Amino acid sequence: MFSVRIETEPECGDVLLAELWEAGTLGVIESDGFLEAFFADAESAQRFGEPRRAADVDWVRATENAWPPLLVGEKFFVAAPWRAELTPAGRFRLEINPGLQCGTGQHP
Repeated sequence: MFSVRIETEPECGDVLLAELWEAGTLGVIESDGFLEAFFADAESAQRFGEPRRAADVDWVRATENAWPPLLVGEKFFVAAPWRAELTPAGRFRLEINPGLQCGTGQHP
């Protein structure tokens, strides 16, 4: 996969996004003053700037690893459904899928 960083003015962002999607981008990250677009091949990316090889990341695994189990109070063990850790003795396991029913659970 290849990415290209494109500096842009706010008033041009929507038109550029449309052009990127029409050109077959796999995804776009929007930031202040620039867009980063991802393409399957360097030739497609080159149309918008200097292509760089994007890091090969297993995003599913990275996301799952970002949600370690939590000990909550004296009785609860909160874990995402994919976590395999054993529930500590004396605690109740609460499985919550972060971001769906209850949000991330990271708020106070």
